[in-house]
Amino acid sequence: MCEALKRVIKEIREGLEDTGKLVPLLSNLGFTDGRKAATNLNLLRRDVQHPQALNRLLLVILKSSVESPDPDMALNNLERFVSFHEDKEKVFTFLSHHKEMVPPLLLLFGSSQYLSTFLFSAPQEYLDWLSTPDLLKEPVSRGAMLSNLRREITLKTPVNEVKTILRRFRKREYVRIALRDMLEYGTLAEITQEISNVADVCLQMAYEVCNSDLQKRYGRPLYTDMDGQIQECQFAVLGMGKHGGEELNYSSDIDIMFLYTSDNGETESGTLTNHQYFVKLSEMVSQVIGATTEEGFVFRVDTRLRPEGEKGDLACSLRSYEIYYESWGQTWERAALLKVRPVAGDDSIGRSFMAMIHLFVYRKYLDFTAIDEIREMKAKIDKNIAVKGKETRNVKLGYGGIREIEFFVQALQLLYGGKEPWVRERNTLRALHRLAQKGFISYEEEELLSAG
Repeated sequence: MCEALKRVIKEIREGLEDTGKLVPLLSNLGFTDGRKAATNLNLLRRDVQHPQALNRLLLVILKSSVESPDPDMALNNLERFVSFHEDKEKVFTFLSHHKEMVPPLLLLFGSSQYLSTFLFSAPQEYLDWLSTPDLLKEPVSRGAMLSNLRREITLKTPVNEVKTILRRFRKREYVRIALRDMLEYGTLAEITQEISNVADVCLQMAYEVCNSDLQKRYGRPLYTDMDGQIQECQFAVLGMGKHGGEELNYSSDIDIMFLYTSDNGETESGTLTNHQYFVKLSEMVSQVIGATTEEGFVFRVDTRLRPEGEKGDLACSLRSYEIYYESWGQTWERAALLKVRPVAGDDSIGRSFMAMIHLFVYRKYLDFTAIDEIREMKAKIDKNIAVKGKETRNVKLGYGGIREIEFFVQALQLLYGGKEPWVRERNTLRALHRLAQKGFISYEEEELLSAG
């Protein structure tokens, strides 16, 4: 590798235009398309008035490219990244003073075209940001993310501007998190936690701005409490599925439900009932997060886990949820609520919801009927996958896939969670460990399922 690199660098420095000599050397070095790699190097050199600026970086550029998963894509994306800068000379000067940035940059360029395109949208901004000392070494907490966003968004920020800021924020955070992941600075649990934090804080800011916008138009939604006192009606966003379990991955959508305090009331202007107000608010939040704009979307939003699915109200009061689950709640909904948590909005009403669903989800007696129903649910999914011919290669839904492990965990939680509070855990990996600690599965089984 070292000798081959030296020969390539020597040829480039002596006459980069002679691609005929470079092609076999670059192919031997690890590039699949040596001619295209040579072209990219020529383009990089033409981007600068002083070739020595590139020459000083050749060794680390080529070495980092061939060590990435896709050397050809890495080098091509570097050339594209430089081409998007107005001052291309400045890029090489900057990287010469920050050579430690080149390997992670090329790793990203050679690993994900999707993430690489984020950098093309604001190349200098990303370059300055990525040079922040220790940016990748430690995870960023939910509180720190929220503080960062509050510096960019206030309650006076127009909703359309908030959409743009949140999309750019998500892109920037995904680049940081992915690099931490690729460089093995974070564990799987830390990476999925950070992605979930991104969803939480984006929903929080969307809620705050949208709620402020609606209150300016209609006034606050009010209700009369049990003591006869007039109170402001509160709102919360509930995270379900992988979002609720704080285990989102890079391509996950977010499953959410919307909750508010009481139907008995209206806005200060008298123009909307509380229900109408919070349906509007829920629609606005969903749009801010899920609508596709020129900047893409923040997260795809799925609200079908709410009572009665797509036919049901988008937002429900606490009492409405209570009546529904008491009267019509099904086993699959109990399983879904194992992962629910308040992710944005007012924390107190979120806690009230969690207390309300407790007896619905966790029964005091052993509920073997629920296990049969979960088995039937899994059988239906297996049948659907088999019809599509994907039963052996569907990582999420197929045999031994992610959903199968989740079903296994949820079955044990529904069976034993009423008697054993310790196994009431939203996160699948942590739930497996707790089940092993209580002897419901062996530690060998925990290790096997966690690795899967």
